[in-house]
Amino acid sequence: MGYIRIMALPDIFQYFDYRSFLRDAQLSIKEDRPAFTFEFLALAVGLKARSHITLLIQGKKNMPKHLIPLFSKALGLEGRHGPFFEALVHFTQARTHSEKKTWLDRMITIQYGQTRTLDTRAYELCKKWYYPIVREVLRIMAVNENLAEVGARIRPRIGVSEVRESLQVLERLNLAFRDPKGRWRQTSAQISFSDGWRSVAVREFQLHSLEQAKLALETVPAEEREIAMVTLTTSPELALRIRERMREFRAEIVGMVTADENNPTSVQQIILCAFPLTIEGAP
Repeated sequence: MGYIRIMALPDIFQYFDYRSFLRDAQLSIKEDRPAFTFEFLALAVGLKARSHITLLIQGKKNMPKHLIPLFSKALGLEGRHGPFFEALVHFTQARTHSEKKTWLDRMITIQYGQTRTLDTRAYELCKKWYYPIVREVLRIMAVNENLAEVGARIRPRIGVSEVRESLQVLERLNLAFRDPKGRWRQTSAQISFSDGWRSVAVREFQLHSLEQAKLALETVPAEEREIAMVTLTTSPELALRIRERMREFRAEIVGMVTADENNPTSVQQIILCAFPLTIEGAP
């Protein structure tokens, strides 16, 4: 079935879910071509009923791999838009963090030939566990050319090349700068994790942090750390209350750090975890 490309498509590079893009694209095209209904789109990609499109958009069905190029053609996606749509479908439907990271990396790579409409700073900051640590080290010591000393302050120790890489990334992300005397300092810029990046960027940071916690058991003296745990039973209501209290406590800690008038001398990692060890309703 022939299809004349419509120019008034939404910007696909602003999407993290192909279902949202598919819905918005169909509505946008339909404004110019009233005949571009779900029935028309279903027929264009070889589906027998419009209900298949509805189920895809609702997330009740996944898009089969062989249909991706057909949808791309039906929507008139050209150039990098087609490969981005393919990666977007796989990203949306990925079941594991590793798969999502792989396809998000692909989406970012495809965008390099286009104007960067997605803010990748939060994602890039979390790609290496030592990036945010190096940024915090700038608050506790003077950093200029003494990169080996910086690396030696971090657990586990990192090399000069990794410190230099961290500073370059932080400078590119507008999270650090060199003052007129050559000292590296933090900027006041803050990075927010939008919903699109949250599932991958935050998960990546969490994985790095948990690895650091495991390492701390072996490398940090007991008097310098606090690792406590308890296994217990809860009702769903109590489990929710516990997680709420943990969020409140985390906010309280941040407030304590902000209000502290003493000069900081170390970088600390604080992890609060609560998760079920059993499956609700399992026999």
